[in-house]
Amino acid sequence: MVAYARTAAESEALAEQLTNIDRDEPIIVIATYSLPAAIDPVALSELTGTAVHVLQGYAAMSGLSAALPQDTAAYARQGESCIRVYPAGLDWMDLPQLSRYKTINPTTNYRGHTLPRIIQAVEEAKDDFSGNYDHEPTAGYSISAALSGDVRSDLLKLTTREADSEAHEQTLVAPSPTTLDTPSSTPALANPEATATVQQNEIKAQRIEIDALKKMVEGLSVELKASTTERKDAKKALEACRCHDITEAGSPAEAIHQTERRATEAERQRDIAADKARHLIERRAKEKESRPVSKWIEALDVPEEEAVRMLLSRNWNENYPSADRNAYPLGHYEIQPAFLATVSRMHDADLKKIVRVMTDIASTRADVRDRTIHPYRQAEGPEEPDVVDAELGTLMRINLENNTPAAKRLHFWKGPGGKIVFHSVLRHDDKVTCPEQKSR
Repeated sequence: MVAYARTAAESEALAEQLTNIDRDEPIIVIATYSLPAAIDPVALSELTGTAVHVLQGYAAMSGLSAALPQDTAAYARQGESCIRVYPAGLDWMDLPQLSRYKTINPTTNYRGHTLPRIIQAVEEAKDDFSGNYDHEPTAGYSISAALSGDVRSDLLKLTTREADSEAHEQTLVAPSPTTLDTPSSTPALANPEATATVQQNEIKAQRIEIDALKKMVEGLSVELKASTTERKDAKKALEACRCHDITEAGSPAEAIHQTERRATEAERQRDIAADKARHLIERRAKEKESRPVSKWIEALDVPEEEAVRMLLSRNWNENYPSADRNAYPLGHYEIQPAFLATVSRMHDADLKKIVRVMTDIASTRADVRDRTIHPYRQAEGPEEPDVVDAELGTLMRINLENNTPAAKRLHFWKGPGGKIVFHSVLRHDDKVTCPEQKSR
């Protein structure tokens, strides 16, 4: 069985399957931005006899990472994929190394090196489950039903010891009348060492609590003393200010009037400052609402180029139908520093359009859908030669706007084999500099 997760909700559903204590088979999870041709999820599922789930895109991977404990989720970087085997049971949440993690990049020999390791990991997970997990329900200990045999045995021993200790404490606190009249009839303690240990721990805990209360009382006494001193000093300072104000004003009544005027002015200034702060907050909120793309980039703790790559991957996953994703996979591309410098000056509406056009170019969908793509020529005129670089190929231009003064144009290099290197975003009449903006 093969299933795809492209949204956070679908990832949460996958997390519920991974953490289901009744699951008795391992699960393979593939995390990827663009699934390499070498990895066939259907063939992998049939070969291993195991369910395969494909996490595709940033939203799906971040959703699974949020739903699972730290270091247990599958997460891939741009340009690579990773495969993780999740054994049955729940031990892998406390020991992430039990969940095998394999990274696949363009230079990896997947069929000759990685695939055999994945198959071996699945076989080991199945063997470990059959030998080390017990899913038979145990009355009163349903939580431990998903733990390994050793851990479950230790929990049962600990629970039995605590039950014996509670029984002996009840015997000591509420003895029967026969026990009081006949000391020789007192039954022997089944586990005196455990009872003594419990009593010692209780005494130790009480001493610690008493010491903490003593320190709290000492601290409160110091604070009370300091507060009393500050109150006396403040009272003296207030009296001194009143005497000074009355002397300066000439009379107590005038001093009161001046104080009231100062208070009124202070309130007025406070209201003005509060209005300015409120207007500033409202303006920033409107700017954030009108710039959702910039807000999304600012929330990411990644370099600017990586943020642009994430936006392209997100646009490809969310806005391409399933048929288009199969027909136009998001290919490899590069971004020159000059491109980021020109894009950083654009408004948010332009950024959305740039991301959409970049996605069409990187997936080659623009080659068949956008008729404005043409080579950039060395000068005006249809007979002028194209701008060509021996390393990067031909410099291409595509329209971002039409029928607009100073319309924006996106430039990119298209090299042999369809290699894409994004060059710049400029206005129609801006001069495109080469080779200064050519390479890193």
